[in-house]
Amino acid sequence: MQSKNISIINQFEVPRSSESDFLEVFKIHIKLIASQSGNVECRLFKSSDNGNVVNYISIVCWQNQEVMEKARENINKTSKKLGIDIISFQKEHNIKIINHICSEVSIL
Repeated sequence: MQSKNISIINQFEVPRSSESDFLEVFKIHIKLIASQSGNVECRLFKSSDNGNVVNYISIVCWQNQEVMEKARENINKTSKKLGIDIISFQKEHNIKIINHICSEVSIL
């Protein structure tokens, strides 16, 4: 059986007051993700503004589960060396995240 692509789909609810900080940190983090072996694609989408909250959706695709897990280890080590703590950043800026890890479904 052939491995299927794995996608991580995150929805971020970002307070408007934290939007520029979010984009700055996200840009650094996504470059780190994109540099990993086995990464297929990284994309960020912005939905319509909703009052004081801006919604973003990120989609990061990996060749398979194994390369995603290896990349996660590398990303965590490198983030730590760079002093980037994503969880603390999200708490500090009141950013809510909904995380989905999805595997590709062949329907055709």
